[in-house]
Amino acid sequence: APSTPTQRQLAEIWQEVLGAEQVGVYDNFFVLGGDSIKAIRLVSRMNCDMEADLPLRELYLHQTIGELSDFLSQERKPDRQLESGRELLEQMKRRIMEDSEQAKHLPEDYEDVYPLSKIQQ
Repeated sequence: APSTPTQRQLAEIWQEVLGAEQVGVYDNFFVLGGDSIKAIRLVSRMNCDMEADLPLRELYLHQTIGELSDFLSQERKPDRQLESGRELLEQMKRRIMEDSEQAKHLPEDYEDVYPLSKIQQ
């Protein structure tokens, strides 16, 4: 039985697309009656309902709810890392602007502050 919110949401979508009363986490989409047309419908629904960006080929590589759920959770991790990086950058900008000793080195027409790359250092 689906145990996570992602698995439960996937199960609901699978049941609707396949016309099945119940699907399990380890049930194979194609064994349950999925075909290429239903695969397109399924991926489209998943992308829409779950705000995902799953290519169709991933359903062929991850044919169970459990595998897809794991894949989707891995796909979202880079977003969190990117967001964390953005927050860190904003903190650095604030520190530079609040420190008059550092801020005086900025040009008058400065628009944004970015850390130096390794090559620039």
